Amino acid sequence: MIQGDTVKIPVISSLFISLLIFQNCNKTTTPSTLPQVSLQPEYLATTEAELKLKFNSPVLPRNYQLQRNNEVIMTGSLKRADTTLHDTMLLPASNYTYQAVVQQTNGVTVHSPELSLTTIDTTRHNYSWEIFTIGNSPIENELHDVSIIDNDDIWVVGLIKVISSSKDELYNAVHWNGSEWEYHKIYLKDYLGNEFLQTIFTIFALGPNDIWVFGYTGAYGHWDGSDWESEFVWEMSGDARKIWGTDSRNLYFAGSKGNITHFDGQNWVYMNSGTTIMLRDINGYQDPASGDNITLACGFNFGFPEGIILIKPEDEWEILDNGIQGPISKLDNNNFASLWVTRRNIFYVTAFNKVYKVKLLDENYLRVKNVLNADRGIYRIRGDADNNLFVVGEEVKLRHYNGYSWKHYPELDNLTGIMKGLDVKGDLVVAAGGDSIIMGRR
Repeated sequence: MIQGDTVKIPVISSLFISLLIFQNCNKTTTPSTLPQVSLQPEYLATTEAELKLKFNSPVLPRNYQLQRNNEVIMTGSLKRADTTLHDTMLLPASNYTYQAVVQQTNGVTVHSPELSLTTIDTTRHNYSWEIFTIGNSPIENELHDVSIIDNDDIWVVGLIKVISSSKDELYNAVHWNGSEWEYHKIYLKDYLGNEFLQTIFTIFALGPNDIWVFGYTGAYGHWDGSDWESEFVWEMSGDARKIWGTDSRNLYFAGSKGNITHFDGQNWVYMNSGTTIMLRDINGYQDPASGDNITLACGFNFGFPEGIILIKPEDEWEILDNGIQGPISKLDNNNFASLWVTRRNIFYVTAFNKVYKVKLLDENYLRVKNVLNADRGIYRIRGDADNNLFVVGEEVKLRHYNGYSWKHYPELDNLTGIMKGLDVKGDLVVAAGGDSIIMGRR
């Protein structure tokens, strides 16, 4: 037995110990029941912003306010945990601070953290223009489509006649090499396997060694960097007027009689579009983060005016606007000549002389905004951002949208009856039609 000084240990009551244990357990295991509100940016342009308001309370609806720079700009009732709020009263290249306020049933308000955003700036309208005459038989020349690879690598296709004292020559493509246009002959096959020179309606260049064209007999042509390969596409049952895709293993060809054919790098598959209307454009978008893509097509028939807009969100094509009482056609016109997709849920479409910006909100609802009323028909729309967009059409009427305003370049008018070829890349724009090519640089 150890002997020594006696140490007295204080006695702590069992009630006090129980209280300590309860408080400690309460701090570590009881989740917070306070509702939380947050704002996240979904889409930002020059004059508009879309914000996702998230509210984690299980009890809905709740009244909310959206404040911009400490002023209330929007009120409403939250009916679900995620709600998209759209602010359209903004200026380009400007700073804004947002905060959401949600009211509880007991009158207590919950505030989100402040969200600071800067809108996108406009691009410049000041282009310098060059005009080129292709061939020397303006009545017989047909320039249909343009594809820009870079400043020194541009293709234009159609049918071109060069008359000389010795003999007349036909071509169906011209190539810009950085200093001049070179004339090319691309031979495509017919259904018997015979190769011959024919009108090319569309070109789609994925790179300098990966270029696709389609001719009026129903054959494709592919440039691999050394040779043009061609085969007749039995699955097409007609011609293709436009091509779009993410790479050479995911290409869509759209054209006459509502034809849409998909190429996966090995096989051609005819797709049921649900229409026989002439499809004049096809375009899409691939999300760089997720890889998800969406594809849209549009067209119309001359004579009896029939129009259509198609969408393929997954595997099948669906009618987005039937040209009669659709969300866009009921506003004015169904001559849907062209469309351009800027994001997975936003696209621009032409309807005769108008341009509409369309937001896909959900499967049953679109938000449609008229962004241009022109004085002539528009046949092609292309861009590379919401603040760098061009249209062209009857009597040329080339216009540029910088995200805030449209600029018309009247010095280019009346070069040809109708221009349908158009492509945009950064500070370069190229338009083509008849026997004329317009090249604009900033």
